[in-house]
Amino acid sequence: MSDMSEATLTAKNQLTVSLIRFLHGLAVVVLTICLVLLYYSVYTKQTGLWLILAIPPLMIELVLLLIYKDCPLTLLHHKYGDSTGFFGLFLPEKIVRYVIPSYTIITSLGISLLICNYFNK
Repeated sequence: MSDMSEATLTAKNQLTVSLIRFLHGLAVVVLTICLVLLYYSVYTKQTGLWLILAIPPLMIELVLLLIYKDCPLTLLHHKYGDSTGFFGLFLPEKIVRYVIPSYTIITSLGISLLICNYFNK
């Protein structure tokens, strides 16, 4: 079923795929903002409410990426017949395969630097 083209998706699956794409886009925006807040905190060595709010989504996403080796929302894309996935919509396939490993490394590094900052006060 994951080899289905977008043209052969049923109307119900098309709506589901569109909803998953929207939610995936929203999650990407939120997680990107969280990453910016994390690295801002690392750079300025300041903590606060925004950092406290940014850490849980990053940690949840990091754990899910480590467990599934891919974004769970991408797995949903494929389950409902979308062979493209979110990043495949606007990035070449050569780059798409490196998005998840890069994100995992960038997030892990940011959290590690934040922990180092905490212990080096």
